Amino acid sequence: MERINQYIELLINIYIIDYKKNMRSLLILGVGRAGKSTLSRMIKSKYPEYNLLHTDSVRTPFLKLLPPEYLPEFLDYEKNVFFQEFLLEFLASQIRQNRKNDCILEGAQILPSKVHELVDLNSTIVVFLGHGNLTAEDIFNLCREHDNELDFSYKITDEELSEHAQDWYKKNELIKKECEKYHFKYVDTSKNREETLKKVFEELCREIEK
Repeated sequence: MERINQYIELLINIYIIDYKKNMRSLLILGVGRAGKSTLSRMIKSKYPEYNLLHTDSVRTPFLKLLPPEYLPEFLDYEKNVFFQEFLLEFLASQIRQNRKNDCILEGAQILPSKVHELVDLNSTIVVFLGHGNLTAEDIFNLCREHDNELDFSYKITDEELSEHAQDWYKKNELIKKECEKYHFKYVDTSKNREETLKKVFEELCREIEK
């Protein structure tokens, strides 16, 4: 009986080692207030071996340190190619340092075109979350209806939120087009968000474990 238990333990250890070697990094990208952080935390909770990286954590020091004259271009997600490339190289350096694909990169600053250009899709799972066919006004109302005290948009004025909603709408339209062009998975989370995120989570888990 003891030898059988040892054999079972050996098989489990082999499986775990092989599983970790074959892990693929995740890019959970898309539009603001579409559920990216929630989904990434769900993955991290099930697979604690993943390192979870938020692009906002990298972006904030830039916003504080850049001279004011550089901010408009830095905040323009289409023109700011440098920061998109910086984020993807940051992810690649983490993978090289850890010597395995064990990272989740979550954020709103990377477009599908840059992912297509720079990411090894054989070792990376990519998903974009967005607001489907909502208008800027719809996005504004969605935030006001569902945001809680932990959401940054909960604390800002209606005027400020309206500006963000306009920006999210424009980015959502661009991401939808680019996802279609480059064949990336785009998920509309504007309806039945909890159920939709659960379904995406289950699909990602299957991708991770296969």
